[in-house]
Amino acid sequence: MNGIQAGIRANFLALVDGVERGDDLPSLQKKQRAILMLSEMVGQLNALEQERMRSIRTLESLDIQNTLTTLGTLLKLQQQRDDAIVSDLTKQLKNTQLAIQHLETSFSQKALLDQQSIDLLQQQNEFLIRQEHALSIRELRTLQGHFEHERCLIQLENGTLASGSGATNKTIKIWDPKTGACLRTLIGHTWKIGALAPLRYGTLLAALMDGTLASISDDGIRIWDPQAGVCLWILQEYTSHFTALAALSDGTLASGSNDGRYANGIIRIWNPKTGECLRTMQGKTGSVMVLAALSDGTLASGSLSKKIRVWNPQTGICLRTLRGHESWIYILIPLSDGTLASGSADKTIKIWDPQAGVCLRTLQGHTEPVHTLKELKGGALVSVSGAKTIKIWDPKTGTCLRTLQEHERLWDLVALRDGTLALGFKDGIKILG
Repeated sequence: MNGIQAGIRANFLALVDGVERGDDLPSLQKKQRAILMLSEMVGQLNALEQERMRSIRTLESLDIQNTLTTLGTLLKLQQQRDDAIVSDLTKQLKNTQLAIQHLETSFSQKALLDQQSIDLLQQQNEFLIRQEHALSIRELRTLQGHFEHERCLIQLENGTLASGSGATNKTIKIWDPKTGACLRTLIGHTWKIGALAPLRYGTLLAALMDGTLASISDDGIRIWDPQAGVCLWILQEYTSHFTALAALSDGTLASGSNDGRYANGIIRIWNPKTGECLRTMQGKTGSVMVLAALSDGTLASGSLSKKIRVWNPQTGICLRTLRGHESWIYILIPLSDGTLASGSADKTIKIWDPQAGVCLRTLQGHTEPVHTLKELKGGALVSVSGAKTIKIWDPKTGTCLRTLQEHERLWDLVALRDGTLALGFKDGIKILG
């Protein structure tokens, strides 16, 4: 570039000298063209230089931009990595805190469970202590007189014991359980005694009838004066197979039977003072095996249909059906806490809330059908199965507290008010205390 500028200057000075000397025109024009050509070269060189500088600046700018972009990307990646690390640490911290809380909760629950287990064991121990007098297997005396199966036992209002026998003897006996003496024998039935129920009318007009006894057999329903040992009247004779009996709180009497084909169960409500059948409750329920009067005035029935039904005996309407057993219902008893206990041929015992219609718990352990249930004074539940086995339960927890084995078939039992236990066997009644 400097050389071109020097050439331009030299040609310019030569042109000036030529003008001063008066050189010819061609020579001057030649020098002028040389100056113009060199000037164009300078312009082109300047343009190239400017373009080069612009390119350099553009490249530098792009390089800076790329660098900045790269740095931004690196910073972003670093930030993301830092965020991920922070997030992971936060999660680990939360997990650690949750694990600590879980351990604290587990320790707390374990301590609570341990305390509950201790409390439960203490309660069961106290329960057993309270029941010890009723669970003793010491035999006090034997009541003999039927010489046949003692099929049903109940205690009457005056403390005496009534028992019903099987198809050979067909009698009802009244006993003094303290002395073992047979006070009187009620004769009249021509078939085995299916159930007994003490009647309590609770009115002044009917006071003379308080303490009467109802019995049921396949030959009908009879009302007895157990003090005099006489049959007052017969409610019904020989119309169906009678199977169950229950005295209701309003003074009426409920009976259960079947239509002779074991398909349709029949429940009748009677006025035992007049012998009038007030209403009939019937359906395809299977033969009615057992009846139980509940504390709220309703009536529970168990049948071959595997179901328990709760009835309104005033209207004859079935209020609800309790389902859960897998075979026949043999026994129903209302418990003191308002629940209902049932024993079945499926070898189980179930505790029900009869108002809600739900099963609260199932008691398992028997190896034969459960045909007898009784509640002891302290709240324990006694069950008897066909395997000659007696089991003592806590019905609130479902725990089996004790198992007693008998050497002969036990047909029925009743907890007497003095804390002793009366058991009905083939050859008599044993009083345990």
